Amino acid sequence: MTLSQIHTFLTVTQTLNFSQAAKILGVTQPAVSTQIQLLEEEFGVRLFNRVGRRVFLSPNGILFLDHAKSIWDQVKNTSKIMTEKMPAIKVEQLSVGIGFATGFTRNTPFTSFVRGTYKNATVSIHQGLDQDMISELLAGKTDIILTHVPDAPHIKNGLSHLSIHPVGGPSNLLILASPTISKEKWQRDVGTLKSFPLILPNKKNLLRDFIDYEAQKNALSLNVTMETTDTDLILKIVMTGVGITILPASAAKNELDSGSIIGLSLPDFLANSTLCAITRQEVDAEPAPLVKLGTRIFTSGWMEKT
Repeated sequence: MTLSQIHTFLTVTQTLNFSQAAKILGVTQPAVSTQIQLLEEEFGVRLFNRVGRRVFLSPNGILFLDHAKSIWDQVKNTSKIMTEKMPAIKVEQLSVGIGFATGFTRNTPFTSFVRGTYKNATVSIHQGLDQDMISELLAGKTDIILTHVPDAPHIKNGLSHLSIHPVGGPSNLLILASPTISKEKWQRDVGTLKSFPLILPNKKNLLRDFIDYEAQKNALSLNVTMETTDTDLILKIVMTGVGITILPASAAKNELDSGSIIGLSLPDFLANSTLCAITRQEVDAEPAPLVKLGTRIFTSGWMEKT
């Protein structure tokens, strides 16, 4: 239970409407819903009964209301005293590194979710190569990495010194191509990878590490004609028919559903891949509260719903 959650709860009790409470608090409506949900999960009871767009205090909510008011009044009094003696405001910082083919964009509600709990939080988001971001993570320059982790022993062993938090379910790694591709060469065989130019993610990405490892293990020479970290660019090039690629099915869901791209699985060569949040392993202490919150937001399922 956090002070921000208590403040959110009290604001909702005044408005009886999540959207109006969000406007007063200066956050999004989903951020308000998340705060209330976290409180309800912690207490194991419902605090509000929802009827259409309006909400009403449940019996447990009424019971908690007096305690919440008392806590908030004490906080305001303490804050007033401390502000007079120590006006400096502590700013919480969270650095998030985004890997290849995650589907994460800066206009997602992630930052609003974080600021819904930590008003003074500063969230910095940057894209990079997985291995570089892992080095930043270990050096304390990055707090959370969001990236795909192939289901392969040598990949997971290389991450054994870190904490891996699955964000969603496994996604098949597929060979992707334009529907206009030569059907004679488009076969469920590793030889398909030698028959066409390949557009792949840059080296130092976990997905690329996996592809190169499997190619070497199978004595397969790949014709890599382009490397990039831009998933959208890869898909656009593949749709023109000038090459093929290897991506998690989730990264090309819209194109596969529309038929603008076709996919081919090779179970003996390509494994599954899971979108994960990666954090440092804290040996002697709990993860920082802001890192813990960010990880929980990523693993709450909101990305799969958007």
